[in-house]
Amino acid sequence: MLYPHPFRRLRRGQIELCSSLFLAAQRFRWLSRLLSFIGQSRMLTAVFVGYRRPFPSLAAATAWVNRHDSLSHEHPEAVRRHMLFADKARASDYPALYHLQKIAPGLRTVIDIGGNAGNLFYCYAAYLDLSPSLRWTVIELPQVAAAGRQIALQRKETRLHFAEDPNPATSFDLAVFSGSLHYFEALPSWLFENPQHLPKYVLINRSPMVDDHAVAAVQRTPSYYAPAQLLCRPSLIRQLEGLNYQLLDDWPVEELNLRFPLHPVSSAEHYTGMFFRLRSVADDKIPT
Repeated sequence: MLYPHPFRRLRRGQIELCSSLFLAAQRFRWLSRLLSFIGQSRMLTAVFVGYRRPFPSLAAATAWVNRHDSLSHEHPEAVRRHMLFADKARASDYPALYHLQKIAPGLRTVIDIGGNAGNLFYCYAAYLDLSPSLRWTVIELPQVAAAGRQIALQRKETRLHFAEDPNPATSFDLAVFSGSLHYFEALPSWLFENPQHLPKYVLINRSPMVDDHAVAAVQRTPSYYAPAQLLCRPSLIRQLEGLNYQLLDDWPVEELNLRFPLHPVSSAEHYTGMFFRLRSVADDKIPT
């Protein structure tokens, strides 16, 4: 429901206040059951928590965002927020760095799907022995890609590149989905449809996952909304195993969660990271 601007701010405040109270109440089992009972009513859910509810699909969450926010991921604030993580690894980066340090010197081509302005490259370059000939390509929306190119120019970084439209005929040593896979309806078909061009390794990090069926959500930052989905972890693993990948490791991302105030059983209490290797790759070393 759209509100005139002054009332919209009040409505957001009411939603956030109710959501905070309900999330705190989930610590008590009997209150959690009561909240789940209230959540069965679409009307009460809409009144109390508005967009802080499960959506049946990513398309439904996207439709909600499109009615309320025209920019979402292309908001200028998105680039600024992501670049705050460019200079220091977070706790959830260390499991990824542990696996990548074994193959980093031999990496020649990396594709970073939804990598914003390249913040992950800048962060990992400080920890990994990356080759001077590495080509790290970020696939992003046009405005974000333009901002990323400008930052790379300012930093005189020649290994980092940006594209809006990927080249499906290109082979990559590593595909990265860091904080991005949950914004897609599914794994990009262009990246995995050709058995001759499958990435040797796949890193998925900082995505909300559940063990039941996937649901969608609307995330809100101080400046914009973003549609996202809570991925079905078993289904994702089966899909990649069906493409001849082996799950080498997974880890909880404790610093992030995606919780629903009135639907606790649908929540992701923490995000998840995963590292896959193509079974045809003999070991953890890419020839240099």
